[in-house]
Amino acid sequence: MKNKANLHTRLNGLAPAQRHIGRLLGMGPSLHNFSPLTNRRIFAGFDRLLGIRKQAIYKVTDFTFPLRGDNGHSTLRAYYPNNTATDAIVFFHGGGCVIGSVDTHDRFCRLVANESQTIVLSVEYRLAPEHPFPAQLEDASASWDFIVTNQQRLGVNASTMGAGGDSAGAYLATSLCLSQEEKSKPHFLWLLYPMADLRADDAYQRYTSNLILTRDTVEYFKGHFLPAPSCASRPDVSLVLSPYLAQCPKTCIYTVEFDPLLGGGLAMVKKLREQGVSVSHYHLNDCFHGLLSVAGVSKRAYHACLEMVHSLKSIKA
Repeated sequence: MKNKANLHTRLNGLAPAQRHIGRLLGMGPSLHNFSPLTNRRIFAGFDRLLGIRKQAIYKVTDFTFPLRGDNGHSTLRAYYPNNTATDAIVFFHGGGCVIGSVDTHDRFCRLVANESQTIVLSVEYRLAPEHPFPAQLEDASASWDFIVTNQQRLGVNASTMGAGGDSAGAYLATSLCLSQEEKSKPHFLWLLYPMADLRADDAYQRYTSNLILTRDTVEYFKGHFLPAPSCASRPDVSLVLSPYLAQCPKTCIYTVEFDPLLGGGLAMVKKLREQGVSVSHYHLNDCFHGLLSVAGVSKRAYHACLEMVHSLKSIKA
C-alpha cells in the first residue's frame, strides 16, 4: 500500500488532464491483458478520441517501398506543407514495435509538416509478434534507402534530411545512424521520449499504473518484440550500448518525467555527449510517455507538441 501511495503522490506532478486520463486508465484492465490485434484497435481508437485535431494540409501522398528479401512492400506516407518545401524528415511511429501505424500518427504528422514547413515521410514498418526483431530495423533501413534513391521523385533533399520518431520510432530512427551498412545517414535526429534502453532500471520499476506506458506494458511489448528476454542487453536493441554512437549527427532529444523508459533517454543524452555528438535535450517534468495520443484533450500535451515542432525547426537548420 505504501508503494501505491508513493506512486499516486508522484503522479500529482502530472499536468491535470494527463493525470485524469491516467486515473481512468488505472480503473480498467491494462493493455498487457489484451492481444496485439486488440491493442492496435484500442490505440487507433485512443488517437481518434483524444489525439490532435486533424488539420488540412497542402498534399498527402502514399508511396510504396520494397522490403528486403521476399517480404513484399510497405507504405510511405508523405506530407507536403506547400509546393516548394524540400527539407524533410523520415518519421517512424511509436508503439513498442507491436502497435501503431501511419494512421495512428497521421494527425501528428500533419501538425509537424504544417508547423515546421517540413516534408514528413511517415513509414509503415512491420510489427511484432507477426514479424519479430529485427524486422523493424530492416524495414527502417529499406525505407531510408528507398527515399534516398528516389529523392527527386519524392521531392526531397536527402543531403539535409533527418530522421525521427516517438518511443520505438525514435529507436528505429537512431538505428539508421548506427548501422555499418548504411551508405547515407540522417543529417539530424529528432527523438521524442526514445526507447533507448530496454533493461530494467529505477525509472523502469517506478511507474506501475495510471499511465499509458507502465512497467508491465513495456514487458508486454518486449515479450512480443524480442525473441528472448536476454536480447534486451544487445546493443542493437538497447542502443545506449552501441559502440557506434559517435556516428550520430546533431540530435534533439525530448524526455518526459512520467515514463518507465526515462532512464534510457537520459542515458542516451549522456552517452551521445560523451562521444562528442551535439545534443539538444529538453525534459518535460509534467508529461507522460505517449502524450502525442492525448494532445486533443490535454492543453499541456498540445503545447508540448508545439514545443517539439519548434525544436525540429531549430535542429534541421
